[in-house]
Amino acid sequence: MRAADIITAVRVLLVFVIGYLIYLRFNAWATVALILIAFFMDELDGYFALGKKTNILHYLKVEASGRHVYSHEDVERLPKYGSALDIAGDRITEYTFWVVFTYLHVVPLFILFIVFIRNAISDAFTAASKKNFHNMQTKFGKIAYSHLARGAIGVSKAVVFSYLALVYILNWPAVIGYVLVAYLITFFLLRGAAEIYEATR
Repeated sequence: MRAADIITAVRVLLVFVIGYLIYLRFNAWATVALILIAFFMDELDGYFALGKKTNILHYLKVEASGRHVYSHEDVERLPKYGSALDIAGDRITEYTFWVVFTYLHVVPLFILFIVFIRNAISDAFTAASKKNFHNMQTKFGKIAYSHLARGAIGVSKAVVFSYLALVYILNWPAVIGYVLVAYLITFFLLRGAAEIYEATR
């Protein structure tokens, strides 16, 4: 098994542990640290998947700038199941947090429905069109699938889920959590619209 796949598997297991720690109201700051580590691991598996052709700090710097670290040919040489596992890991991570916070009444149930429906529709259209972030053709799609946009959504999830954990564990103001969730859901829907638009062109 590739190092990247092992990291994805460990990330998924870690997320299940984090969900249970939130439920138990475990130490808030340790839980937040684990949430941030779980989302950092998503970047780490990408680094290992592409063969560590550069040091990790340079990789993260270039990724954050929105530029491509590796060429389309580099990515094409990767096993096809690799990206599928990464996407599965992302979805499991995302769904686990939303389900936990819905179960704990931190976020309303309709948010969970929005996330499930958005992902189901956009994933179906994207799979049917065989599109990925390397073969976007429309400007809308290229923006939505850019390294910058994908990085921003990852950081946004880490921040929102960390804050929601603090709402439940330390009783931080829920209204700020609602604002953050509204921002994240808006971001989700805009990217989903871009994916569907790209897939139907």
